[in-house]
Amino acid sequence: METQILDNVFGEMKFDDGWITETSIEFLGLTKQIEIWVAGNGLDRSIWQEQRDAYSYYQANETAILLEFSQAMFRHYLGIWPDLQEQFGASAAEFAPKIESIDELSKVIDVEALVFPIVCGRGERRFGFIGDCSWDADHGFGIEMGYSIGSSDKLI
Repeated sequence: METQILDNVFGEMKFDDGWITETSIEFLGLTKQIEIWVAGNGLDRSIWQEQRDAYSYYQANETAILLEFSQAMFRHYLGIWPDLQEQFGASAAEFAPKIESIDELSKVIDVEALVFPIVCGRGERRFGFIGDCSWDADHGFGIEMGYSIGSSDKLI
């Protein structure tokens, strides 16, 4: 199998347990370099058109998608925050600080990758974000856009 390709949508990619390239995003007022992970499909680990379509959709709607992502993460964090306070007790301020606005999300999450998972059914166009979070150092977070929030295994 080739270890590097020039994809007509994703651009130059290398294979390391999946196809990888990099991009930058404007998130929470900062420009951040993240990886793009595209899962290989089938025995030949190819990139399918559904993944290309999902990425094209992401590119065309990036600002709105990043806003939707930050709003969803903020709502999720506010929802779990009381439980995190109880879980961490005296260490809560370190692992689950109180945040009052979306702009403060950078205190608790760090986006690492935009993920395009394996296509399970023809026509399926999915993507999401994964990264580190202060309250779960082992698993981080994963959010599949338009679906639900959970650990990073949701997308990998």
